[in-house]
Amino acid sequence: MLTKNGYTLLETMIVLLTLSVFLAIAVPIHRQTQDHTAFTNFYKQFEDDVLLTQQLSMNNQSFYDLMIMPAQKKYLLMDTKKEQKIIERDIPQALMIDIQTLQLPIRFSSDGTIFNPGSFRIKTPNNTYKIVFPFGKSRCYMYEI
Repeated sequence: MLTKNGYTLLETMIVLLTLSVFLAIAVPIHRQTQDHTAFTNFYKQFEDDVLLTQQLSMNNQSFYDLMIMPAQKKYLLMDTKKEQKIIERDIPQALMIDIQTLQLPIRFSSDGTIFNPGSFRIKTPNNTYKIVFPFGKSRCYMYEI
């Protein structure tokens, strides 16, 4: 009587080939998901910091600057009266910021109106987004290009 104690080479090769195909499909999808998540988390935090800048300017009747520094991969929230840094945040390495018509620093008046409206782009490995600061009291909005 013959008993089998293992798998044949052909069976092992079929399993490895199937596993390789699944990995070849899953890894790029996982990377796209990671890039999208990094952008989404960054943008939500940035949007909250813009709101904070506007609210501080309105509540304290003073100027607060949000300064984006693409080369250093960070942005700062500064109290201009005290010349003090309030917040320093890093920009993820995968994101490239292209300042277009936005004049830095981002500053709001005491009634919540932005001083220098404009826009900038954020490029991820897979997408490009435009962040717009319109005239008036609205803060900013984003859309995919």
